[in-house]
Amino acid sequence: MPHEKAEDYIKKHHTRMLQDLVDFLSIPSISMEIEERNGLYEAAEFLSTHLSAIGMPMVRWIALEDAAPIIYAERHQGSHLPTILIYGHYDVQPPGKLEEWCSPPFAPEIRGQCLYARGASDDKGQLLTHLQALEAVIQTGGELPFNIKFLIEGEEEIGSPGLLALLSRVREARFVDIIDEQGREHTLDLQADVVAISDTPFLFENQPALCVGTRGLCGIEITVHGPAQDLHSGGYGGLVENPLHALSAMIHSLHNVDGSIAVNGFYDDIATVPNELGSLIRQMTPPEDLLLQQLGVQALYGEAGYTPLERIWIRPSLEVNRMYGGDVGAAPRTIIPSVAHATVTVRLALGQNPAHIADILQKHLMSKAPSTVRVHTKLLDECSAWMADVSHVAYAHAVQALAHGFGKEATFIQMGGSIPVLAHFSEYLQAQVVLLGFGLPSDNIHAANENFSLSQREQGLRTLVAYYQTSWPPVEKGSCL
Repeated sequence: MPHEKAEDYIKKHHTRMLQDLVDFLSIPSISMEIEERNGLYEAAEFLSTHLSAIGMPMVRWIALEDAAPIIYAERHQGSHLPTILIYGHYDVQPPGKLEEWCSPPFAPEIRGQCLYARGASDDKGQLLTHLQALEAVIQTGGELPFNIKFLIEGEEEIGSPGLLALLSRVREARFVDIIDEQGREHTLDLQADVVAISDTPFLFENQPALCVGTRGLCGIEITVHGPAQDLHSGGYGGLVENPLHALSAMIHSLHNVDGSIAVNGFYDDIATVPNELGSLIRQMTPPEDLLLQQLGVQALYGEAGYTPLERIWIRPSLEVNRMYGGDVGAAPRTIIPSVAHATVTVRLALGQNPAHIADILQKHLMSKAPSTVRVHTKLLDECSAWMADVSHVAYAHAVQALAHGFGKEATFIQMGGSIPVLAHFSEYLQAQVVLLGFGLPSDNIHAANENFSLSQREQGLRTLVAYYQTSWPPVEKGSCL
């Protein structure tokens, strides 16, 4: 078997590879917090050093103004071979409430069969499986049947502004001039036939899955201004509008009683899902009692006429992520607050335009605002929904590799979340994107006690070893598969 040498190498170097992951997870690379900027540079340095050590002959830092560095690496095997670009991110979410963690978020700890740390699954743990599988193939003399590139960013958790700016330049010209961390200029070719990303979960444990679609996203920040300053609720209650009351009414107007979204024109442009995909989703929906138990809720809620998986995979949703005003401390004052805030995010179905949805959402909110307050809205992140072409050879290879790694045939699933760069890779690089993730729903990404199953990691390594040694059809120079 062509995979045996590489798999034996991974077994032999198991302890060291696991320690490398622990070291990587120990770096607090939080892109949302400017004071953690040093952690971003430390994580970028870890990756660039690691990529060089495993056998990537060309590694570059891409220095962007007011952005975390992007790490680029490439290994050229031949002009007649296709090119696969591995994308990932080294930044992580803030840990949140430390008291909710069973161990410090940046002091990785193995408990049971999982490794606990911030970034364990999203995305450091999954990203490092690529580097370690590639190391095993290269160091055991395996020939890669394709050219390989890495593009690893440090701002995914804040919407990838630096990477999107870089990719927009690729749209204009194949070759991009960049400046590295030492101020030197380089010209890079970012074009690829396939972009592989490991940053998604399976639907069920012990059942490998390929994510073939994601929802889009648009976010709105709402600020409601009332009196010029906080007022005594006894002295002025009943005389002026409370911004929290006004904001609550505006938020309440966004949904109908049946759970559908009440914004005029919201559902107009949703694309029809292929019949076979819709049928598959309905078949895969877990029993309602199991969902109630897993989620800890009394009843499910949402758009009528659709199964739970349809609601979170292929239908849009609108959620209030936070809402606050006045005192939020332990000893609240009896006041009428001068200002109230809320953040709303919409998960978009295929066919919905983020800019259009943001526009009609803002118009709806303004139409519901009382004349007694001043309202300001601000557009936050946005991206389109994405769906893969599963007839592409890259998916046949991924299914084959997952069967080798996990011992079962993979199923196709969707994801309710959003990955902003997917549409940009498809549009700007004209590349087929493959979401080859190994996470689980129990990984607690973005929450306390994030973790990565060691079994998923080991089987993911086997999967990628197989993927990296699968023969691909030759391509004409400058063309795509």
